[in-house]
Amino acid sequence: MSYTTPAVEPGHRSDSVISKVLNILVTPGDVFDQVITMRFRQATWILPTLLVCLTGLFLVVVGKTPEQTSAGGLVEASSSISASQAETLIRHWTPISLVLVGVVPLIGTFWSATIVWAMGRFLLRARFRFSQALAVVALTGTILALGSLVTGLLVLAAGNGAVRPGLSVFLPRLSPESSIVLATGVFNIFNLWSTAVLGIGLSRLAKVSLKEALFWVFGWWFILRLGLILLA
Repeated sequence: MSYTTPAVEPGHRSDSVISKVLNILVTPGDVFDQVITMRFRQATWILPTLLVCLTGLFLVVVGKTPEQTSAGGLVEASSSISASQAETLIRHWTPISLVLVGVVPLIGTFWSATIVWAMGRFLLRARFRFSQALAVVALTGTILALGSLVTGLLVLAAGNGAVRPGLSVFLPRLSPESSIVLATGVFNIFNLWSTAVLGIGLSRLAKVSLKEALFWVFGWWFILRLGLILLA
């Protein structure tokens, strides 16, 4: 089955990528409609993914804990790390963080786009381009970038590298590794917001009801979060 890109009406000027990044916070449906009907541009996914990387770097810098900057703290936190290995990790902490902050969002964007495309293709019996799913996922990542920025400001204000904009903010005395903190961390405002917006994107891509799209997106989100909690 061939794919065709709907023609843009004469005289209609598409919004810039920056406009899409800003408007995704207030009118995501309109932004996704533009993504679907207009010619794909690489900047549509590159710019928001870059924002996620930059804000992630900001969060890494302001969210450093004593265990991350102390060899002794790392040895105490993990019995499998020797003192010499901890010292090596501390010396290379900055480049390791830079690599992770740059690579993880990139991999995560393509992985999530694959999941969205697969949901549409196999669960909703819809056909749309992978590039459209990639643009929808990347633009939704703008909300996660905002979340990282807000989280970093909360960390600076609270003086606690483990604080997050969710229910866990009400449990400041518990260890960040606590199962209770990990469970409440699921209810991060920005994670829920971005998941809901991703559901809107899937509904527009697959041309199904919002209720149906949200069912699959939040179902996947719940399974993924549950798996992370169990692995922790």
